[in-house]
Parts: sequence; C-alpha cells; structure tokens
Amino acid sequence: MNKKDRMKEWRSSNKFKEHMKEYRKTDVYKKAQKKCMKNYRKTDVYKDSIKRGCMKRKRNLGFNPLNRPFFGSVGHHINNNDIIYMPEEIHRAIPHCVSTGKNMNMINQIAVLYLNKEVFKAEF
Repeated sequence: MNKKDRMKEWRSSNKFKEHMKEYRKTDVYKKAQKKCMKNYRKTDVYKDSIKRGCMKRKRNLGFNPLNRPFFGSVGHHINNNDIIYMPEEIHRAIPHCVSTGKNMNMINQIAVLYLNKEVFKAEF
C-alpha cells in the first residue's frame, strides 16, 4: 500500500475534520477566535507584519518625509525615497506612477509648490 492509499484510508476512518467543521460553527469557538485576534492585534508581531505589508504594497519605496502628515493628507513620493504630504484631492488630480515616470514632472511641480507654500506659512 502506497502513501496515497494510506492517507485516503486514514481520512475515511478519521472524522476529525467533520468534527472541526461543526465546532467552528459554534458560538464558543467564534468568541474564542475573536478574543485571540483582539489580543494578537495588540502585539508587536502583528504591527510589524502590517508595516511589512504596507512597504511591500508600496513596492519597497523609501520613507524620508519632507513635511509632517496632517488630517486628510496622503504621502506623495517625488522620487524613490522622499515623500511630500499633500491633500488627497490634489494628489489624485493627476494620475501618475513613480516606477514608470508617467506624469511625474507635473505632479512633482505641484507637490513642490505645495511644500513651499506650507513652509512659507510656517515661517510667518
């Protein structure tokens, strides 16, 4: 008897999987899962995994902010490392892509003008 046949026989004789399907439908299991997830989300491991996911989604771009974030702002990469925080409406006005360079000159000019205006306000 090969391994495949042994596994098939074990699955047919062992009803643990069906028992777990029924158990997962109970309120006891759902409450326990909810409690475990609530505690897990407070750990540094979870927070680090979220950060890694965000960095992966951002395609390993650097993080050197040139101004501070504010409510309603989004970070715009003017190059692979530097970020300018600007209002989301302005950022979405021009479709652009840092990896291909599409419309980056236009959006970077707007971002730098916004940054200069913000710095000028902060000085006075």
